[in-house]
Amino acid sequence: MKELIMDITGVFGPAGDEGVIRDYITEKVKDYADDIKTDAMGNLIVYKKGASSDKKLMFAAHMDSIGLMVTYIEDNGFIRFTTLGGISPATIANQKVIFKNGLIGIVAHEGKDATAQGPMDKFYIDIGTFSKEETEELIELGDTCVFYSPAVELANDCISSPYLDNRLSCAILITALQNVATPKYDTYYVFTTQEEVGLRGAKTAAFSIMPDMGIALDVTLTGDAIKPIRTMAVSLNGGAAIKVKDSSVVCSPKVKEMLVNTAKANDIKYQIEILEAGGTDTAAIQLTGAGILAGCISTPVRYVHSMSETASLDDALCVEKLVEKVIEQGADL
Repeated sequence: MKELIMDITGVFGPAGDEGVIRDYITEKVKDYADDIKTDAMGNLIVYKKGASSDKKLMFAAHMDSIGLMVTYIEDNGFIRFTTLGGISPATIANQKVIFKNGLIGIVAHEGKDATAQGPMDKFYIDIGTFSKEETEELIELGDTCVFYSPAVELANDCISSPYLDNRLSCAILITALQNVATPKYDTYYVFTTQEEVGLRGAKTAAFSIMPDMGIALDVTLTGDAIKPIRTMAVSLNGGAAIKVKDSSVVCSPKVKEMLVNTAKANDIKYQIEILEAGGTDTAAIQLTGAGILAGCISTPVRYVHSMSETASLDDALCVEKLVEKVIEQGADL
């Protein structure tokens, strides 16, 4: 799975502009699916028929990433932008970005202080042009870009990349889909859109499927750094993180207990996640219709929403194994 993670993190797909990453995932899963469709929100919904059609199980991994969108072009050719998702000014000064057409730019800051931290409207993108007219030949208002940095391997099978959130979960879901030939129940593998701007894709996907249980796959923060931003009992190399709560959801106790019991029964390393800030597709799934049993399995990631998100391959493999066992055993629906 390492090669897939290293590759998928570099695929273009900011929130609202997920066409390239959707095509990439489609190629990876098309030979393993009984049906594939794209809905009006751009969600990729991959269906595998189960041994029993009495119940429906849904997994959701958002395929969009944070990014930037062009809002204005200055007379001297510099580009103003708005953010797509939560981006801190502290992380973007002097960083490279890439547009869908392959054009590279640099995020710069007004004035003498090249490492200034904000406000965001003091930043601009320099693509090397010298006039508004020259820039307009290459870039249009509304175009999007993502941060440009290759995935790299660190010690102990750790991986660092801008977009482990949430391409890591996409790689996990792709692998589980490929590995389990026949799920116990009809299973929907959904690669959702626009999570970073409001959990939007998961809302429509869950409504169209109306599963008996929905499980989101995402990343979570860790509490194992030096002076971490938040105190939490999640660490790199601690195993799959089974969510209890974040700021958007309190997971259905039945789902949380099922995930813990499945991990224990199959000797899968796990830890408990209580995230005081941040949300996932879990919330959108849980509140669909009259309510859906919903939970989340997270992969611990340091430095989330930066150009150097860092994860342990061992944790990702624990999550993938847990997902496989839930699919095979039917999640006790």
